[in-house]
Amino acid sequence: MIRRPPRSTLFPYTTLFRSTSTVLALPNEVPLIICPAMNVNMWENKMVRKNMIVIKEVADIVGPKKGMLACGVEGMGALADVDDIFDAIVEA
Repeated sequence: MIRRPPRSTLFPYTTLFRSTSTVLALPNEVPLIICPAMNVNMWENKMVRKNMIVIKEVADIVGPKKGMLACGVEGMGALADVDDIFDAIVEA
């Protein structure tokens, strides 16, 4: 399953192993790839960073990258390149 980009509410729920989405209802053998994209201020938030460390234990994370964000600011938080996402899918 691929979440591209996931809702910001997915991160805390995923780290607590309860989610309002179907992500955690998947069997363990189904690869989970998360492709986060968010504002640079959100990405640099300490809670988001801590949640991403926990999520890395159960999912492959592709991105984000530095680039122009939807809000018009340049910085970390842009969606990963499609080629990188595709490569992650093939490797999964």
